Amino acid sequence: MCSGYAATQNRSLPADKCAPTSPEPLVLTSPSFGSLFIPLESDECPTYGACSDGTRWVGWPNTAPVVTFSLDGNVNAYAFMPRTHLNSALEVLNTPSYSLYHVTSSSAGAFPTVSLLVSSFWSSTQIGYGSAASVVANGYAYLYGPTPNGKLAVARAAQTDFLGALNDKSIYEYYVNGAWTTTAPVSTDSTIPLPNTSSAQGTIYWSPKWSSYVWIGGDGFPDANFYISTAPNPEGPWSTGTEFYTGAVGVGSLPAYSAVAHPGLTDGTGDYIFISWTRTITDSAGVDVYDQPLVRVDWE
Repeated sequence: MCSGYAATQNRSLPADKCAPTSPEPLVLTSPSFGSLFIPLESDECPTYGACSDGTRWVGWPNTAPVVTFSLDGNVNAYAFMPRTHLNSALEVLNTPSYSLYHVTSSSAGAFPTVSLLVSSFWSSTQIGYGSAASVVANGYAYLYGPTPNGKLAVARAAQTDFLGALNDKSIYEYYVNGAWTTTAPVSTDSTIPLPNTSSAQGTIYWSPKWSSYVWIGGDGFPDANFYISTAPNPEGPWSTGTEFYTGAVGVGSLPAYSAVAHPGLTDGTGDYIFISWTRTITDSAGVDVYDQPLVRVDWE
């Protein structure tokens, strides 16, 4: 059980480290390689991104789609995807722009439908808002993107369009120099990084238990160290991240990455959270396979 959270300066700050109630992982496997969830664009060497010159386009999301509407299995959501071009050594060849995809589902059991909505919705000189984390609250979709110095910047889109659509830039505001503005900043603007944030993969959600917004994430490849930070508002101020759990890394070529939380798997009380990370392990045949431990953490 985790030690309690203490309110300090109107923020909920972690008082101590904690351990999960059950550290036993859930191993997920896939019987075959199917189609990509986020389809590649026409200039990204579809279907799987492998180009004739040995380079590669990848559709690797860093966060889940932004769900703007959900009712009885009907879901309307949006995904912001970096257009990333790699060489054979997996080095990034470009400064990515970010495309907007529409994700829909009409029943709880159906695989969602994903389609390209706007190519390069954010240009290569802008922040990829929505590509790092998101939270929907107070009539807005708050969209976080990575800054060049490894922090997060945030924009918000008013949920006024049909089913909370996010493809109209006139509904957007951007947090710049401590205030909301309708003018989108360039990615190098020194006033947009949010203090005490990290663009390493993570999750932001609202906790009724602490009356705070919560960020849970890691410190990046190749570790599975989990940190928690809280804020009274989506734009902050965010508390200094505190490490609360260290997951076991894999013994394969990819020890650990994608440290995220899953508030959607909980009852919404904020009393507990599920966390997961991705790693590779070696199976009985000596082959690297993907493994995703799932851990429940209970807060006191």
